[in-house]
Amino acid sequence: MFDYNEIIQREILPDLVDTVIYQSMQPWEQLFGMTPYMGGDRITSRYRLTHTSNAAAYDKSDVDPAASTQVLGKPYWTKVFYHSACEVSGIDISNERPSMQRIDLIRDAIALETRALMDVVVTAFYTQLKKDVDSSSVAYSDASLSRSTYTTLASYEEATDAAITLAYMRGMINNVLLDHPVKLQDYICLCEEAVYNKFRPLAAALHSWTLNDPKANQNQDMGYQNLASFNGLQFANPQDFYGMTTGDVLMLRKQDVNIVNHRPFEIVPVESGRDSTKFVLRVGYNIYVDNPGYQGKMTSKD
Repeated sequence: MFDYNEIIQREILPDLVDTVIYQSMQPWEQLFGMTPYMGGDRITSRYRLTHTSNAAAYDKSDVDPAASTQVLGKPYWTKVFYHSACEVSGIDISNERPSMQRIDLIRDAIALETRALMDVVVTAFYTQLKKDVDSSSVAYSDASLSRSTYTTLASYEEATDAAITLAYMRGMINNVLLDHPVKLQDYICLCEEAVYNKFRPLAAALHSWTLNDPKANQNQDMGYQNLASFNGLQFANPQDFYGMTTGDVLMLRKQDVNIVNHRPFEIVPVESGRDSTKFVLRVGYNIYVDNPGYQGKMTSKD
């Protein structure tokens, strides 16, 4: 029996890691980097939930104040794994000399299934980001920390079912920056493509171009440019971050977004039919947000 696994591990697997996996994860890694792998079945963090200060004016006869008090929490996220499978029928696996046509059929089937698998991973990323970046309705992390009890866990959120406007965007920027020791250049905005396409002409309307012609001294419509930033907030290209839905807009401080690859991509041959060959694909990724109170989110803006 021919060992298809040898070809897969030597040729097909490295090629898919360099193409499909890279294309799916490269925009995320470029913006947010990768957090080192953690052992165990959980990913843990540490967060100051409350801080109570005893700062006050004093007279020289006063005693020293009591130290400030704080409550620390330990949010965690259960590691998430993803798998899929593909099977190519009509192949005589007892053949000792498989043709390149058969190998290409296997390669194409695995490549298609890898793309489908990574689509599931990226979609899950947005689901987790929206869960972590929330104002009140969803508890923070698998530790179920209450945002109403610990207000520092509450993000800025605007969920009115209305199309995006300049005022909505300015409101999110101003509220995220309010009372936070942060810099706007540390943030990135991820938009669903439908929202991006609605907001881009609104931002472009704030600018105009004048022809260098004394006979035609008037502003001319030069078309809408790609939206690189607005009021200092950088925007990611939505085509690089496909998969956002329901009019989502996320304003994220890049240093607070963590991506962990806790199981490398692998392709494993499994028991198959008499005239077929079957493979299971597995990978493990998590994304989570530290300091959720420093982030912003809008929904239903398409």
